[in-house]
Amino acid sequence: NTVKPWDVDTPGTKNKNSNSLQSLWKTWYNKSKNFLIRYRKEEQRRIQLLEEQEEEQRHQVVKKQMTAAGTRQATRATPGPSNPRQVHTLIAKRFKELRAQGKSGREAMQQAREEYNQGDDTEID
Repeated sequence: NTVKPWDVDTPGTKNKNSNSLQSLWKTWYNKSKNFLIRYRKEEQRRIQLLEEQEEEQRHQVVKKQMTAAGTRQATRATPGPSNPRQVHTLIAKRFKELRAQGKSGREAMQQAREEYNQGDDTEID
């Protein structure tokens, strides 16, 4: 029975293997940390870019609505039709448009009536 080289504990051999393993582990650990930092920065950039794009889209929609509302105001400045059913239909249609834009029911109805010169009626809850 001879002693095998891997069974012998020589002071230099044990420290050399554990040091190389430790340095290898530290190297890959640091690479992993650096990757995580880069990944998070990239994710933040993507989120910021998406938010900027969404804000730009909202701005464009508001701009279009303001332009459309301006032309609507100009065309609706004249008195509406004299037929009460037709006036009611137009007010209901405008009310639905305003509700779709996110206005409250009370504000939407008030604005729709004002646009068709029907705002002087008493308010009914």
